[in-house]
Amino acid sequence: MTITPTALLSLPIITTGTESGTWGDVVDNGLTSYLDIAIAGGLSIAITTADVTLANTAGTSAATGIISTTAQYAILNISGAKTAARNLNLPISSREYTINNAGTGGFLLTVRGVTPTTGVTLVDGEKAIVAWNGSDYVKIVSSVATALTGVLAVANGGTGTTTPAIVAGTNVTVSGTW
Repeated sequence: MTITPTALLSLPIITTGTESGTWGDVVDNGLTSYLDIAIAGGLSIAITTADVTLANTAGTSAATGIISTTAQYAILNISGAKTAARNLNLPISSREYTINNAGTGGFLLTVRGVTPTTGVTLVDGEKAIVAWNGSDYVKIVSSVATALTGVLAVANGGTGTTTPAIVAGTNVTVSGTW
């Protein structure tokens, strides 16, 4: 058997002339199944009393190798009531994850590399896209607004001013019997 896994997603590279009679299973279990989860798959992860580490797995002619800690999923759906600040340790590779942190408990979740790196923190309820930038995971986008300063321009949905305007004739008068 001569199969070499790719560096980023552990997809099989089959040496020409090998895998006679099994190459179809290798492609199905090691390539097609992994491309499916890497592009559109969601993994449910309960994080409560311990950190969680995901790792790249690889399929063979006999099985996919996809388990509850497989790192190749595109979307990570976090649940569970954290009892303390927890870490989600991910492989160090040039990729991004969509993370839905639906966990509870009021403690931060740090998404970081397995070495470990500093990573980025997510609060309960936060949804974020994180990516490996060559040395650590960083947030590309988040559902939580932080460090807002300055004036929000009208073109972006703001008023363009730092003080609210009071418009004449906008007071509401209530009449009748209560």
